[in-house]
Amino acid sequence: MIKRIIPFMLTALLFSCSADDYTSEYKDNVKVRLSISSYKYDDADTRTVLTPTSSGITFAWDNNEKIGVFPIAPVSGSQVGHVVSGPSVKSGDYAEFDGGPWLLRDGSTYTAYYPFQGSMTLDDGYDQIPVSLAGQAQSGDDNASHIGESYDYMFATPSEYDPKDNSVTFEFHHVMSIIQVKLTMPNAATLSNLTFANVNGDKTFCTAAKMNAATGQLVKDNNAMTPSVSLALSNVAATAANQELTFYIAIMPTTTGQVKVTATDTNGESYSATLNSKTTSAGRAYRWKATLTHLTDEFADKEYVDMGTGDGVYWAKENVSTSYYAWAMISPAASGDYSWNNYDYCENGNYDEQLYHNADDGITSIIPEDYKYEDIAYRKNRSSRIPTSSEFQKLIDKCDWEWDSSKNGYNVYNKTNRARTIFIPVSGKKDGTSTVSSEEGFYWTANVVPEGNYSNAYCLHFTSTSRGLSANPRYQGLMIRPVFVAN
Repeated sequence: MIKRIIPFMLTALLFSCSADDYTSEYKDNVKVRLSISSYKYDDADTRTVLTPTSSGITFAWDNNEKIGVFPIAPVSGSQVGHVVSGPSVKSGDYAEFDGGPWLLRDGSTYTAYYPFQGSMTLDDGYDQIPVSLAGQAQSGDDNASHIGESYDYMFATPSEYDPKDNSVTFEFHHVMSIIQVKLTMPNAATLSNLTFANVNGDKTFCTAAKMNAATGQLVKDNNAMTPSVSLALSNVAATAANQELTFYIAIMPTTTGQVKVTATDTNGESYSATLNSKTTSAGRAYRWKATLTHLTDEFADKEYVDMGTGDGVYWAKENVSTSYYAWAMISPAASGDYSWNNYDYCENGNYDEQLYHNADDGITSIIPEDYKYEDIAYRKNRSSRIPTSSEFQKLIDKCDWEWDSSKNGYNVYNKTNRARTIFIPVSGKKDGTSTVSSEEGFYWTANVVPEGNYSNAYCLHFTSTSRGLSANPRYQGLMIRPVFVAN
């Protein structure tokens, strides 16, 4: 991979105290010395230089990048960060720059990090540097420039200002792990995406964290823990069968578990291989190598598909029909009027809650074999039924949802085999005779809401930016997407 790390010209150091607290004067031509070691492969003894080579990955300090610098002792304060105009010395992993005039304090200690984040006053401080690994995209075969430009987060060992030669020296350390992936394609194809997924669905990857600029410690965002990560691709093509292609992705240090890599080409075809688990450390590079197999999907000619949810159901590729249904109804509302007056399971304000749930344990669980009612999905196909709220939640949690504005809905992908996919369109819903919320999707589940008088039931509700379960009045008309029992 190509890794580029660039120093910045620093012009003013801001502190959180008043100027009267400082005895230093402005110094001209403060020297800024920056050094960092190359990534070393943990599975070999060779040093690397973040240009892809046969022995590893190397970096070079470069122009027009920015580091952030914080005072951390005896007083902490705001960061400063400016573009480096160019190294006066550039040799190996060491560079020296002429910084602009800094307001430095004798005896003060500073730390630095890369790449620069936020505004000049990063309110959360040096120990809360935002880190994101989302949106990685590689252009061209065997190219790591995307990591060096945006994802090679580094911290600097705290350094004290040296008044003798009017300088501060920062030794930088890499925070991320880099994985080089060499994959042999079985045939010619142009690839558009790589997905790396833990085969057990464990959330071993993380795409967001906060970094301490003085120690490099990462505090991972629990909401950003995920079983899979993706690498978008452009200008990456195998021009012949059995050609090897090389990819690079940055990850936070972790134990990956066994991973399935899936490559998708521009025609929607998928290729897959299983990779061994790796335990990665900060500042180290690792290698995966495999031969991909062209996936011939066993569900290609079926009306349902295994979405990898692991709960014993397969998902229908189409809605049960293009009609709307009130909850538990087996036909559309009479005269197209979706209201309590036209709803069969409401009499004198009492709502029949004994339709879809097991009568023995109330509504705490759904046991399809004990249904007291044949829903519309079952009427249409005796092998299918309406999904439960738990099954919809697993579809949300365990699959990749990608908004498709051209089709106005979500392409939902099996994380370990993107050839297995369903499309769930925006539907709106019926209230009375009107279609409302026309730019949103609403799909019934088999579960009524236990609180209150059972007048609501759960549904899948999504927009172009969100998806989840919500409650909806049972009389309203929603769409139905069936599931099939896997056996």
